[in-house]
Amino acid sequence: MRTSPTSSSRPARTAAGARDGLRVAPAGRRSLPWVLAGLLLVVVCALAFAVTSSRLGQRQAVLAIAHAVPAWHVVDHSDLAVVRVSVEPGLRPIAASAQATVVGRPAAVPLLPGTLLTEAALGPPSALRTGEAVVSLKLAAADCPRVAAAGADGRVVLVLVASEGS
Repeated sequence: MRTSPTSSSRPARTAAGARDGLRVAPAGRRSLPWVLAGLLLVVVCALAFAVTSSRLGQRQAVLAIAHAVPAWHVVDHSDLAVVRVSVEPGLRPIAASAQATVVGRPAAVPLLPGTLLTEAALGPPSALRTGEAVVSLKLAAADCPRVAAAGADGRVVLVLVASEGS
């Protein structure tokens, strides 16, 4: 038959000392250097948090793409969204205050939603007015004006005149 040890057979630990060499401090006594070290640690961590959060809080309002925009699509107000981001020195997004200069310019590349808008993503401003278009034609050599050399860029202005009855 086995018997289990009772609580009275275990050695009791006292505040004065223990068999394992561990000491239990009496209630009410605190080590002043450890208390000061703990307080200093709390203050340092609070300052580190304050500095980090203030640097992250320096955000700028910049332009982002609201929905997919295909290449050469003329950017409109509905294509743009204003977002606030923390801007790194290597990143050069267009500021939200420059929205008026962006509207009316074509997208140089396809733009995805959420993309920050940069100057490199936009083409040159269009010189065309409302109702105008650029059209390319493949003409035979005999159909070209004599002043045009092979491979030269040329401009032909077509003026459509509405005739009576049309």
